[in-house]
Amino acid sequence: MSHLVAFVLFVGGCFIGLKFPDFDQTFRWYPLLVHRSILTHSFLFPLLLIMSFGAMRREALSATRWFVMGLSAAIAVHLCFDLFPRYWTGFARIHFPFYGAGPTWISQVCLALSAFVCLLLACRLLRNARELYLLLGGLIVTYGVSAAKQPNLSFWALVTLVIVSFVALLVARPKYQHDENALVRKYLHK
Repeated sequence: MSHLVAFVLFVGGCFIGLKFPDFDQTFRWYPLLVHRSILTHSFLFPLLLIMSFGAMRREALSATRWFVMGLSAAIAVHLCFDLFPRYWTGFARIHFPFYGAGPTWISQVCLALSAFVCLLLACRLLRNARELYLLLGGLIVTYGVSAAKQPNLSFWALVTLVIVSFVALLVARPKYQHDENALVRKYLHK
């Protein structure tokens, strides 16, 4: 797949990912889908895409992998900003279908954990260092877009995003890490 097509898919995933969690504001299907529903403000949609299209497998369609990486990164950024509402009342809390709003601490844990899992999924899809740089660039750009819209939340969202990204990258241990024994075998047998 060409680099341009992959880049466009990644950017498209980022664009949709920034807006997807608020999809529940446009289409409310009470009691299943209200604002800040766990169905849209979590890692469930990227995980569903990965499971549906098998984006984690090596032979998986590359387009799906690039799109899901962008989508997951942008949803994580969105969730980091949602962690800092003005007040933890009403629709600031995570809503569960057929139950309603959960307690504040559950909402905070759900948002932080979902941001982490979204970034973990994105990191697990990485194949090389160049893709890592693209992912980091996507995080920076989507953060910048969100910070421009909500400048009062930008500091704490950035702190959260940096911590969650660092931990996700450590936990994911991307698959492109070099196998030193394989490199030695490759160059000794030439």
